[in-house]
Amino acid sequence: MQEFLCCFGNTGDATIESKYIEHYRMMATFGGLLFFSIALTSILLIETAISIFYKQISEGYDDKQRFQILKKVGMGERERKQTLRNQVLIVFFSPLIVSILHIAAAFPMITKILAMAHMDNIPLMIGCTFVCILLFTLFYGFVFVMTNKSYNRIVN
Repeated sequence: MQEFLCCFGNTGDATIESKYIEHYRMMATFGGLLFFSIALTSILLIETAISIFYKQISEGYDDKQRFQILKKVGMGERERKQTLRNQVLIVFFSPLIVSILHIAAAFPMITKILAMAHMDNIPLMIGCTFVCILLFTLFYGFVFVMTNKSYNRIVN
């Protein structure tokens, strides 16, 4: 036996729909939003990684002569690698730290917006936020390792 929902439209007319039809509509809506969110996030994440990668590579070509001078002055290989690593670390992870601070500051507003869509499970939202931050940090770390290797090859 099917359960039915009674909905009133703007004109005051009543419509009766199946609970299963409404469930299907909700799943289609949220599935579309999920797909759109994943696609947009992937595109922006890749664009961010590529932008920072090419920025560091172009800086590597600019810094090549400076590090050659430091080598001639007597800076050791270990000191030079540490300087390179620290320089890339600061430039690379500053946007990550700022984005984590932004999500922390925006979290109360995000929870209010999601509560309007009847998504008010705060522990779940906190968990999802931490998982997203972890995945973003892991991806960023991978891109950092690749960028650091390329930067070292250019400068040395």
